[in-house]
Amino acid sequence: ATERLVVESALRRGRTDVLQMLLSTLSESSRRVALLKSLASEKRLQDCLAVFRACEPKSSCLYNAVVDACMDVENAKLAESIVAEAVAAKLADTVTYNTMIKAHLKRDDLPRARATLASMREAGFQPNSVTFNEFLNAATRDRVETMWALLDEMKACGCQPNHVTCSIVLKSVSKTSRAGEVEKALAVIESMGEPMDEVLLSSICEACIRSGRTDLLLQQLQRQKGPRSVAVKGAHTFGSLIRAYGALNNVDGVWEMWREMRRMHVTPTSVTIGCTVEALSANGQVDAAYELIREQMQDA
Repeated sequence: ATERLVVESALRRGRTDVLQMLLSTLSESSRRVALLKSLASEKRLQDCLAVFRACEPKSSCLYNAVVDACMDVENAKLAESIVAEAVAAKLADTVTYNTMIKAHLKRDDLPRARATLASMREAGFQPNSVTFNEFLNAATRDRVETMWALLDEMKACGCQPNHVTCSIVLKSVSKTSRAGEVEKALAVIESMGEPMDEVLLSSICEACIRSGRTDLLLQQLQRQKGPRSVAVKGAHTFGSLIRAYGALNNVDGVWEMWREMRRMHVTPTSVTIGCTVEALSANGQVDAAYELIREQMQDA
């Protein structure tokens, strides 16, 4: 708190010498970065730059924090200038380039994002899963047809899909998805280098429901009954599983998931209750749906 007061006073009075003296005592780079991020969160870009200029020696983390601050106020030109400084000082790293790629894609400037990727490689840095996830996320907005080519490029670079990659791919699945695309999306998940979690399980169920692929939905639910099952602890995931059983016209499965949720003392959310009521009603169990609503109102 005392450090921040001195910084604020030095900034108000333009005392660069005091800033430099104070920052030189902050031996931990994380404390300098935290200060920059705090100023950036308040949209105080000029103060953020003043502190950055007063920091010596500079580090990749400091450069990246300032680039983030520039992008927070959508000052891409200044961000590119800071990145150029980092490159010249040989302090740019993968995070630096990824930040600029994200900024370009946010503005739908794919050519500049691709140019930044080329510069990244020329500087000796290889794109990672974060890099490709940014491109994939942009592709799902209006260039879904390029998504599969990006996944091939990702594989060629030796990057394995992670949970974020799989969530992005599943988000692209819709009722208009072409034949085979849902299978390809599930194949990406199978190639993931990490165990599946319940968030991803929920996303798979929702994607299969959206696309009308009850055959693949059934496979996922059968998998949940075997040794490769995913531990489910959240009300949201239970809601997705209940919706899945409802889509398969399996009322027993709907009740099984509801009872399992209650047995685990997981409190149903309004969404979970809505999923259950919808699943029951859609399968002709209107009275049971009404009774469930009545019970929940009494418990509230």
